[in-house]
Amino acid sequence: MSFRVQLLLAFIYVILLGLAGITIVAGRQLSAGALEDFESKLQIEALLIASALHEPVEDYLKAEANKDTTIAAINTLAQNITKLARETDTQVTVVHLDGTVWLSTDSAMGDTLKDTPEFQAALMEDVIYNLRDVQGEPILYSAAAIVDDNVPMAIAHISAPASIAQAAVRQRWIALGSAFAAISVAAVLVSLYLSKTFTRPLKKLEAAAMQLAEGDLQQRVSIKRPAEIRAVGHSFNQMAAQIEHMLQEQRAFASNASHELRTPLTTTRLRLERLRTGTLTPEKETQYLIEIDQELLRLSRLVEDLGILSRADSQRLERGKELVDPRRVANALLEQYADEIERKQLKVTLTAENDILLEAALTHYRLVFRNLLDNAIKYTPVGGEIRWQLVQDQQSGLKSVIVDNGIGISANAQPNIFQRFYRADESRNRQQPGTGLGLSLVQSVLNLYGADIAIESAGLNQGTTVTVKWPLKS
Repeated sequence: MSFRVQLLLAFIYVILLGLAGITIVAGRQLSAGALEDFESKLQIEALLIASALHEPVEDYLKAEANKDTTIAAINTLAQNITKLARETDTQVTVVHLDGTVWLSTDSAMGDTLKDTPEFQAALMEDVIYNLRDVQGEPILYSAAAIVDDNVPMAIAHISAPASIAQAAVRQRWIALGSAFAAISVAAVLVSLYLSKTFTRPLKKLEAAAMQLAEGDLQQRVSIKRPAEIRAVGHSFNQMAAQIEHMLQEQRAFASNASHELRTPLTTTRLRLERLRTGTLTPEKETQYLIEIDQELLRLSRLVEDLGILSRADSQRLERGKELVDPRRVANALLEQYADEIERKQLKVTLTAENDILLEAALTHYRLVFRNLLDNAIKYTPVGGEIRWQLVQDQQSGLKSVIVDNGIGISANAQPNIFQRFYRADESRNRQQPGTGLGLSLVQSVLNLYGADIAIESAGLNQGTTVTVKWPLKS
């Protein structure tokens, strides 16, 4: 046997021995990891299910005083439990704080879970797992508190057979065995090629990631092969572009917000300085006090608008269930703007059907149409005309159409009108009061209620038509 063959056999032996050792060690770690992953997954699913059941449980507790709403609420809660159990492949149980089983997808579940460790831990707002034998079969259990304002309302309890984790362990051993056989055959032939192929692009990715971490947001990579790392490089480029865009948006938002806040503050400060001199006439003092009040009102509305946008962005803006009469609200808004309408000598026509009621928070509904009517009045010239029509549409519910013959919107500006602080014509619109947040607010509220808005204009000085379709039931 030649030295070359001996050396090759020795090399193969070392590779196979190393792979075997790695496979055994990795197999044990993967087995332990599979069990830990399953247990962690069960705990995480308990938390997620508790979070998902927060609203149904809260609705049920609020509806207990009314039999009809209680039945609807318990049906909704049961549907949610069944859906969550199917999605997570577990048994889901809702337990009262005294340990009594409330609702469960597990027909074998007893009447109480008071003495189980996972229930006691959930009462303390802790999440653990527990393994118990049920009729000779090991079952894993976990539970999490369903809380409202840091106060538990009920306990979400879930269970799954441990055989699922054991099956995952077996699958990992099979996968390891298959990988061992495949790698043993291919390792000697392709190890050098693969090391060169994979190392070079990974180093490029590492260098680019370090540059990105140091603040170079324009850092990008160009990787041609292999395909997998090229895909990673493409994802890295997309991530870097999104981070850059997000930071640019944040900077623009902060700049615009600070400008809008600075303007009323500066005006107020200047007026107060003049008032402090004591040299103004009583008429001028009254005028300055009125202007200060207007600026403070503007500042208050800006802060309120930013708060609503923040709650909408974080999905904390809740739908209202009040019965709103669109015609009454429209008349109230027209009365509110009566002085401005008279000052500009506008012809405003309201056509509204009777007996239209929709479910919404009155403040949300008023906010939407106050902004839309305010824009129509603001951007319609003296002597102009505004037509407002409220009708009930069979498909969309309430259909509101506001048409004006004002300054209109250019074709270039129309795609951007819902952007925050956007002004179609800076030089002209800065002369008009407002913050540039109105249409963003309108869109956020309409999205909350599943309503649609369309704003159309043939161009500058050709008027604007705003159409809102709002479902009657939220």
